[in-house]
This record gives sequence, C-alpha cells and structure tokens, in this order.
Amino acid sequence: MELIKANPVSEVSKRILAIVTFGPPTDATGTRAGDYYQVTVDPDKRSPQGDYIRFGLYPGDEINGWQRCSAIWVVEELMSAEQVKYELEVNKLAPNVYSKHPLELAERYKIELPVED
Repeated sequence: MELIKANPVSEVSKRILAIVTFGPPTDATGTRAGDYYQVTVDPDKRSPQGDYIRFGLYPGDEINGWQRCSAIWVVEELMSAEQVKYELEVNKLAPNVYSKHPLELAERYKIELPVED
C-alpha cells in the first residue's frame, strides 16, 4: 500500500482545524466509515513530555480525550487559527464553522470583535 502525504500530529506547531487519521494513511484509508476525523490540533494541549495530545476541547472536534501523538496523522489542514480570526472579524462568520455561533468562538479564542455603533 502506498502512503498518502501526511504529517504526524507532533509536527504541528500552531493551532489548526484539520482532517486527521489514526496511523500513517495509505491508499486504502478512507474506504471504511470513520477513517477520517475533523479536530482542532492545538500544540498547547500536548502532555508535558509531548507524547500525548488532548482532543475534544474545541467545538466540532470528532475525537475526544488523550491520544498518542505518534498515532494521529494530519491529512489536510482545513483552517488555521488566523483564518478563524479573519472569518470572525471581517466576514462575521455564519454559524457553520465548528457548528457554533461566532460570538461563542470569539469568546473561546479570546478574539476581540469590532464594536458596531
């Protein structure tokens, strides 16, 4: 089986919204339901020794709890933290990102929204 281009979650250096899978993906990965998951990968949520990462702390995460970093691979980045902030501030994000209301996202990520007069 041929490996698909992906990076271990341990190589992520900034918070991103991503599609991930368990183990290095092959060309057969994705042929069963549940092979891919959407999660927020936040390097600040790694264990003190860096071997584990905590998922399920952000709206829309499809994996919950502590997972071994070596077992999770990022297949595709969907959105960076900067993109989420841009969408919130400039486009007044419709409640479809993370399936949550933009004010909840702004509060969770400590983003200051423009004040309307």
